This record gives sequence, C-alpha cells and structure tokens, in this order.
Amino acid sequence: MIADGLSMLQDSLPYERSTSSMALTGQLDISCILKTWRIKGVLACPWKGDTYFCLWVENAYPCGILEVVRQPWKSHLSEFVGMSGRETTAGHNEEQLQYAEARVFTYIPTIGQDMQIPIAAPNGSSFSTNYVTEMDMPGWRTGLLDLLFSSPQEQVGAWGCAVPRTGFVTQQSEVLAAHLQAVRAGRVAADPKGRMVMQEYDYDPRVGHFIQMVSPSWRTCVSIGNRDLASLERGTLSRYGAYLFIQWGMFEECERCLPPRYLPPRSP
Repeated sequence: MIADGLSMLQDSLPYERSTSSMALTGQLDISCILKTWRIKGVLACPWKGDTYFCLWVENAYPCGILEVVRQPWKSHLSEFVGMSGRETTAGHNEEQLQYAEARVFTYIPTIGQDMQIPIAAPNGSSFSTNYVTEMDMPGWRTGLLDLLFSSPQEQVGAWGCAVPRTGFVTQQSEVLAAHLQAVRAGRVAADPKGRMVMQEYDYDPRVGHFIQMVSPSWRTCVSIGNRDLASLERGTLSRYGAYLFIQWGMFEECERCLPPRYLPPRSP
C-alpha cells in the first residue's frame, strides 16, 4: 500500500532534483578528514636529481555519492537523467522486507587546500554516473548472477550481509535497509560480475570506511558497518523513502613518492 501511494506521487516529489553534486560540497562533513588523518611515516624518493622527503599520511576523503529511492527513475541530483517512460514497480516496505532502487556516482570534490597539512585524495573524474539499478533489473531484483559467481557472504558490520547484491533487504527499519542497499549498489558498481553498469566504480564501499547521510537529515560521517544502529535511525526516516549519502573512502598518499591508494577494509 505504501508503494501504491508513492507511485501516485511520482510526478511531484519534493526531493527530486533538489540538489547537485556541486551543492553537496557545502554539505561535506570536513571533520571526517580531521578525525581520520594520521601520519604513517616519512618516505624518501628521488626527485629532479635530488632526494625528496614527504609525509606518508592516510585519511578519509569523499569519493562517491550513493542514493537509495523508492520511486523508479527519481533522484535528488539535478545531473541525473531519468528515463521515466520505462515502467518499473516502485519500492516498498512489507513487514520486514524492504525494496528500493539505487544509484552510484563518482564524486571527487576539491577540498582541504586550507588545512595546511598534506591530504590523501584520489585522482580522476570529479563526477560521473556509474550505476542505476533500473538498468540492471534482473540483477538488482534477483541476485542470480551473485549465486552463479559464488560471491562471498560478507557481513557489513552490524548492517547485514552484502550478498546477494539486490534491492531486497530483510530489515524492519527502512533507514538501516537504505544504508545496506547503498553499500550493495556500490559493490555492484565496483565489481559488476556480469551486472549492467554504466561505468565501473573505483571505490567499493568497504567496511570501516565512512558514509555520511545528507538527506533527509544531515549527519556527520559514520564508519560503514557501525554498530550504533540507534544513532543511524534517530530522526532520519524519509517521508518519501529517499536517502542520499556521501561515501568517504580511506586513502593513503605521500606526495610525489607514493600516489593515492584506496585502503583495504578495516574494523568498523
């Protein structure tokens, strides 16, 4: 019944196209860099005929936008080009079974120049669309390819299992389901294994890296798989079942000696 009501509202949802990747820069939780920044050591390497020394650092840095919606072809982002002529059923909540569509975007803003400390930051495109679940309906709805490829049953901390990588999540809380659906979509975009993606994503959402909700409520970044589920839920339920997150990956770098590197998973 919730899905039917939302379907009737699809032409006039207030969150749709309400922001842009450029506007999201002003909503970044910069403290996410500061609280994760640490010096790993000092490296020396040849540079222009001399020896160059640099600080080897690691920190979180924004690398993607993960979006979960319950209305097909809708998005918070003005850059998103939907295909509303193609009909698919809306997302729904049915007892403990949650379903939603998702989008994955590469998002690498330029920040941190005024911090007076070396910052590990990824290179590459500042914004691109990587994955839209409506274009991967068989995969996102059935997870059949995950079964064929025998994907490992990895737990995303306390949020649930990353596999099967579908939009169906058994979870009483819509908010917690949205966090897991966002991670699953990012994993598909990063490792398609036959799934339909627009462009492979370089930053799969790893446990112990970070995610920040910016809609329907602005929140500070939290580690992926964080066990404080009550804080994730508190005051963050969307009236329209629409959630927008910024993904903060963990990177290391030593300027001119060690290029930016995306770090492995860690404890949440």
